[in-house]
Amino acid sequence: MYYETFVLALQHHPEYNYSLVIWKSTDGTFDYRAGNDLSAAQITGKIKQANAKANAIIPRIIRDGMTRKQKLRAIHNYLVKNCVYDENARRYGYDDAYTAYGCLIEKKAVCQGYAGVFNLLAAKAGICSIAVPGEAGGGSHAWNYVKDGSSYRYIDVTWDDPVQDQGAKAAVK
Repeated sequence: MYYETFVLALQHHPEYNYSLVIWKSTDGTFDYRAGNDLSAAQITGKIKQANAKANAIIPRIIRDGMTRKQKLRAIHNYLVKNCVYDENARRYGYDDAYTAYGCLIEKKAVCQGYAGVFNLLAAKAGICSIAVPGEAGGGSHAWNYVKDGSSYRYIDVTWDDPVQDQGAKAAVK
C-alpha cells in the first residue's frame, strides 16, 4: 500500500519527480526506477531553477482580476507557445524532458514534463491541479485535472501543443 501511495503521489505531482522514472503498465500495475544519473545537488539545482523560472512567469501571465478560467488559459497558452514536444526523449531513462525543468529551462518536454510544469504554475497561481497518468493513443500518457470554479475539467497541454511549434496559432481561445 505504501509503495502504491508513493507511486501515485509522484504520478499526480510529477513536478517533484527528478531522476525517478514511473510508469503504469497495461495490466494496471505501477512501477518506478530510481535513476542514478543525477546527484542530490544536481536535483536541488534543477528544482530551484524551475521554481525561479515559474516565479518569474506567473506575474507576466497572471493579472489581478483574472478568473480561474482565464488563469488556466494563460498557463496553458504560455506552455504551448514556449515549449516544444521532445520526440527524442529517452524512454525509461532520466531525461529533463520528463520534468518541469525541461519544459521551463530547456523548453522541451514530453507529457510528464508538461503535466508537471502545469501543476507547478497552477499551484503558484492558486489553482488546484493534479496530473492524471494513464493511457491514450496506444501508450502511456499524462495530462492534468483542474478545479475550474465549482467544477473540474481535464487539460492536456501536450496534445494541444503541435510537434512543429506554431506559437500563437496553437493557443486556445
